[in-house]
Amino acid sequence: GAKGIARLRNALARDDAGAAAVELAFALPILITLLFGIIQFGFIFFVWNDMMNAAREGARRLAVDSSITEADAQTLVENWLVDWPATFTVTACTTTDDSATPATCVGDDEVFVTVTAPMAEVAVIGNFVDFLGVRDLTAQVVMRKES
Repeated sequence: GAKGIARLRNALARDDAGAAAVELAFALPILITLLFGIIQFGFIFFVWNDMMNAAREGARRLAVDSSITEADAQTLVENWLVDWPATFTVTACTTTDDSATPATCVGDDEVFVTVTAPMAEVAVIGNFVDFLGVRDLTAQVVMRKES
């Protein structure tokens, strides 16, 4: 009777065979989310690094070679990034030395190259930083023009 119920209750209280499965069920979604976040960040950083290298090369060529035009520099950067599955917007221009916005593109003291891509196209899983208002991935390079 009562002793048998007490023994059964004690045996069930000591039995933790399913505890690991329950803990795994709670921890696994968090770990998978963390893993995908690391992969996502790494891929976005890899693309951004290549965008910076392309922009730097375009700016360097535009800064040192007087025969190259802004359109040539844009083409050079676009060709650098042609293998990526994203739509890149490339702007290359000559700016004044103290220009607040490179969009003015006047003067001949500095060159400015900007590469922009939609974050949703660059990200592997989708734009996971959309809630922060980050819609584009941008790489910018400014160099002093050689005389």
